[in-house]
Amino acid sequence: MKGDLHMHSTASDGQHSREELIQKALALGLDYIAISDHNNYSENLQLPQPSDLTLIPAVEWTHYRGHMNLFGVSDPFTSFVANSDAERLALLQEARRRDALISVNHPRDRYCPYLWDDRQTFDLVEVWNGPMRPSNLAAIEWWRGLLAEGRQVPLAGGSDYHRDRQPVRLGQPVTWIQTTSPQPGDLLSALRQGHAYVSCSLQGPQL
Repeated sequence: MKGDLHMHSTASDGQHSREELIQKALALGLDYIAISDHNNYSENLQLPQPSDLTLIPAVEWTHYRGHMNLFGVSDPFTSFVANSDAERLALLQEARRRDALISVNHPRDRYCPYLWDDRQTFDLVEVWNGPMRPSNLAAIEWWRGLLAEGRQVPLAGGSDYHRDRQPVRLGQPVTWIQTTSPQPGDLLSALRQGHAYVSCSLQGPQL
């Protein structure tokens, strides 16, 4: 199944409503999407159930020391505030107790890289964020370093789509997940096991 694991709606800083994003995804022919608004999971509490598109509950925990997507749980934390490393760990432990799948987003981005000295509290690495560029190449190398250390962490990709402007586009990149079920839990279980790869677009180069 093919989809986009990272986008934003009017519930945070996106241009389009959840319903508009659903229509855009359907027009592209995607099978699933995850709308991961910044520190706001209110939209997850009443997710629509379109017949031809799976919506994965998600929120992007946004901190000046790094961004992380929390997938699969409508309300993964009580508060997004973390003013210390201990508070960050407590937030992520709470999300994990609620069975969230945790992804490090754009770990080598120029403006909001992953700066925590911690390589154990996440399940995925978003190695491809939006258009391919040097920060993605650096993220791939960082991920390869984790593999070399014996940290067998799967990869993911997401457009980080906010609004209608170049060069960021919905569905670029696409994460392809090998699963026999369109249910959110089954998609995330397959992703957790590494049964996925990323492509530039629906027909573009593959990683």
